[in-house]
Amino acid sequence: MRSVRNLVPIVLLSVMLPAVAFAGPYDALFEEKAKWVFSGTMETSNCVGPIDGWVCEGDCCKLEESFEMTCKVAEVKVDKKSSASRIVCLGSPKSAMGQSPSAMIAGCWLSDSKGLHHDPDCAALDAALEGLAKLEALLPAKPKASKWPKCKDEEVCVKTRVQADGDAWCAEEEVVGGDTMSSKRCIDRKRGLVSVSYDFAGGTAVFFTFQQKKD
Repeated sequence: MRSVRNLVPIVLLSVMLPAVAFAGPYDALFEEKAKWVFSGTMETSNCVGPIDGWVCEGDCCKLEESFEMTCKVAEVKVDKKSSASRIVCLGSPKSAMGQSPSAMIAGCWLSDSKGLHHDPDCAALDAALEGLAKLEALLPAKPKASKWPKCKDEEVCVKTRVQADGDAWCAEEEVVGGDTMSSKRCIDRKRGLVSVSYDFAGGTAVFFTFQQKKD
């Protein structure tokens, strides 16, 4: 018969293991005090007339910016069914269309049995948990590559797909309906969000991209 003393280290090990239930391929987004630095560029343009500080040709003007943005996990909550975190960012430029680069990562994240959810407007994790679970998952809990679906609505088309990029899984979205928008967010299990691109074309056009800087 095995002695009780020989079983003690095994029991202690099980107690010390982290209680992250569904973070899976998105673990890094739920690590306490995790911090990332991103470098990127943003281009904004429109044709409504000359704008101070922009490069203009006639009524059409363009503004190009480079930026460095720092983001960190400010709050984490974990239970047996889910992992949640709140991320804050500094150094993001503001877009003329209201979609800033930080909106692609800042806010509250939830990983549960359905997948990975994100609310960029969340300011308090406790108040957001119920609403987060109701949001459509950005990425599934067990991601696999998918194809663009066919659009049923000819006037407004919203499409999403999942693609692998090395060790990262990428959520891609396209919206067409008067204005057009496309975005891509890639998340690595060990490094978190590693790259983002966003392209909006309407009365004002906005394009930005940023990548996580390696140590």
